[in-house]
Amino acid sequence: MSCPLPHATATTTAEPAADQATALYFSATWCGPCRSFGPLLERVATALGDRVGLVKLDVDAAPDLAVRYGVRSVPTLIVLRRGEVAARHTGAMSEGALRRLLDAAV
Repeated sequence: MSCPLPHATATTTAEPAADQATALYFSATWCGPCRSFGPLLERVATALGDRVGLVKLDVDAAPDLAVRYGVRSVPTLIVLRRGEVAARHTGAMSEGALRRLLDAAV
């Protein structure tokens, strides 16, 4: 599951498969760390294949979802598993740290 920045699309409300986690990536076009972390997140999510779906959300285009998930700064990554928050991280991180976070959550 993927959608382009900066717009939130209907996929943001789609129900994930029962065995699939969903990573919600909150960012903004004006955010420098988001521009460098976004491509890394895409590569890692792609490597995980169908274990995790990735939904990218621009906080300026989807402020209601940012409020709903308590996003106060970007980048923020929230991993949902069976509708519950399984992991959350604010700020950019290394590839190794990102892989560990996603592996533990999915």
